[in-house]
Amino acid sequence: MTFSTIVAATDLRPESDEAIRQAVLIAGAGAKVALCHALPESRVVRSLFPQLHGDDAMAALELQGWAREELEQCLARVGSPNVDVYFDTGAPHVCILERARALGAELIVLGAAEGSDRPSKTAQRVLRAATTPVLIARGPSAGPILAASDLSDPSITALQLAVRQAEALGRELHVVNVVDLERETGWLNSVKRLSPKGAEAYLSRAHEAMDKAQTDLTMLLAKHAPNAKGHIDHGRTAAAIGKRARELGASILVVATHGRTGVDRALVGSVAEELAGAAPCSVLVVRHGD
Repeated sequence: MTFSTIVAATDLRPESDEAIRQAVLIAGAGAKVALCHALPESRVVRSLFPQLHGDDAMAALELQGWAREELEQCLARVGSPNVDVYFDTGAPHVCILERARALGAELIVLGAAEGSDRPSKTAQRVLRAATTPVLIARGPSAGPILAASDLSDPSITALQLAVRQAEALGRELHVVNVVDLERETGWLNSVKRLSPKGAEAYLSRAHEAMDKAQTDLTMLLAKHAPNAKGHIDHGRTAAAIGKRARELGASILVVATHGRTGVDRALVGSVAEELAGAAPCSVLVVRHGD
């Protein structure tokens, strides 16, 4: 995917500057970066006091003037890049999504929540509703790109985007698949301590699962990412992926999500959301079909 338009959101705090930096870096010389800031709604319906509408309009202008001054300081902190600026009014996630839709943006970039292992409410809502990839920008790094794959069709879409970004940024690409041994071994996991035979059966099933994952990952990389380095890990999915990203010093973690709601989102999208909040690096969430 070649990005022609990228929407970066800022709340004007220094903590969100990294979103602008990474958007500009990914855009390079060929893409346009649109900077979006959501202003709170200052106008209200005053059917009993229509004479106050003028005051509301003045308040809105003053608010935008203050925001522009803050934005100039924000842009100065990140090197005064050439970006288009948009001030929208309303709920932040709605403003971001509507601005991205209006501009036909192929990527949305948000800053990470500071001091929390969960994405902000705005990021959560954008992740669940966006029809384009969403990057949660966290900390500058020149490390490799890590793609997480469960070997499903959605993860192939994310892998292909990871390949293109690694090439565009000139970085090494690693791909990790995590085997959930508790799920793969089923009831054997609960009886492995009861007898030597139970432990032997558990280990045999665990080795089979790991070997199959290695074979499947090797085939996947040969087809879609021949220059990538593959890793097979085991454990709780989000924790294992985060650990691998930390060990590699990854700059961007690419992960897929079905982007659905309800039970499907809880089973699949929850991993992407957990990583968006707790990963040690930036996280690029790719919806299946992006």
